[in-house]
Order: sequence, then structure tokens, then C-alpha cells
Amino acid sequence: CVGIVCGPSPVNGYNCGSCPSGTTCAPDGTECQAESAGLDASDGNDGADSTASFDTTDATDSADATDAVDGSDASDAADATDELGSTVDGADEVDGLDEADANATEVLPQDGTELCGFSADSAGKEVGASIENFGLKTYEGDAYWLHQNCGTDKKVVWIILATGSCGACESYAPLVQPMYEQYKDQGLEVMWVLGADADGNPPSLEFCENFVQDKSVTFPVLRDAKFYQVYGHINPHSTALPHQYILDAETMELVHASGGINEESENKVKELLGVQ
Repeated sequence: CVGIVCGPSPVNGYNCGSCPSGTTCAPDGTECQAESAGLDASDGNDGADSTASFDTTDATDSADATDAVDGSDASDAADATDELGSTVDGADEVDGLDEADANATEVLPQDGTELCGFSADSAGKEVGASIENFGLKTYEGDAYWLHQNCGTDKKVVWIILATGSCGACESYAPLVQPMYEQYKDQGLEVMWVLGADADGNPPSLEFCENFVQDKSVTFPVLRDAKFYQVYGHINPHSTALPHQYILDAETMELVHASGGINEESENKVKELLGVQ
């Protein structure tokens, strides 16, 4: 699939998938072209104290999602989000592959160490289930896998989904940063996932880089247009942004899901780290 993002048929033995809602596949199959703004976050600009609303029917949370994947040749939502098992191009489905990716060899998933306690028998998308591995990209274009630190000294994976139009998300990043700095050496891993820019468009590399610089954050900032990959593996649990998911990093079990800014999430992180 190297150099190919979308297309109706498998390429080199891999199904490269189809474009997410709001985009169309370029004729040469090397990029998905944005058609219009995609996220419903109409109250995301209500200010730092507000909690933005996200229309989860826009997310690929199941095969019945109203906006899962465009095109008659698309597979169901579960299959459409699995192409990262072969190449890490899911977060770039709208922006297209970087030149470095187009020339790169196959990128294989990072599944953690042999001590990782993930079990496929308990895999699922809800609280209490173990979340299967998937990959996104950092703003620098590097691959980042959910399971890459499983079986290491990490204890907690804290996933936060945000957009540029969400005032609550913008104010939450500076609050998460000191927690990350305080507890990263005690086992905390943070994945801050941007699903759209301030205009509701897919987040570009430049937008994500500016976010990192403006907020002065050091935790990983990842791109996932419309949370396409995340919702292929974890079901939405709230319409309020930021969406928060907390996993046991030793087994990848989803132990908490919530929406908006709340102390419950922060307390759960501390509880799992054993610092509360």
C-alpha cells in the first residue's frame, strides 16, 4: 500500500481502504481530497469554560454509523479501519501520504514487549474490553501505535480526543501537561488526538505543530481526521469534547470513558498509577 491511500481494489495484496466521509479519492489513488468541513462542533467556540459537542454519528463507531465510509466499494466500518496493520497511513487519509512515506518500506505495527498482557479473546470496543492495536501519526509524521509501550514500565494510557474549535479542549491541554510531566516517569502515557482544525477541516501537520508550540506541550500529539481510526477501535461514549479514554497499559483494557473536562478522569489516572 506504500504510496497508495485509497482505491477500490487491493494493492500489493493489501486493501488500502476508502476515504472517510467528506472526502473523495483522487484519480491516482494517492490521496483523499477534502470536500467540506466535517465535524459538528457548533458550540466548540463557546469559550474555555464550555464543553463542545461532537456529533458521534459522524464517527465510524460501528457498521451502522451514518458517515462511516464513502463509496460503494467500501468495506464495513471494522474492516475500513484496519489498514494500519500494513502501513501507517490512516491519519493521513485526507491529507495524503508524505513524500517520505511514499518512498518508505512497509511499516509494521509495534505490539509492545513479550510481557504485554493483551488478549485477543477479550478484545472489544467498550469499557471492560481490551482495545486492539492501531496506529496514528505524530505531527512530525512518525508512526505511533497504541500498543507500542504495552509490557514496558507504562501503567496507564490516557487518550484525549480534541478539535481546534473546542474551547474546553484548548483550555484542557495546559492542565494535562503538568500531570504528564509529574507522572510520566511513574507510568503515565498520554495520547492527545486532534480530529479537526479550528474550521472543522482535517488537521494538517502545520496545525498540529502550531498546537504543540502554542500550548507548550510535550506529550504526543497525533492526527486522526474525524477520529476515524480511534472510533474504528473504541466506541464513542459521549457527545461532549474532549472525549477521554483511559486504558490499563499492561493489558490494554479500557477501564474508563467519559466526555468533557472532569475530575473523574484525572482521579482514575492517579488511581491506576497508585499515587492517589
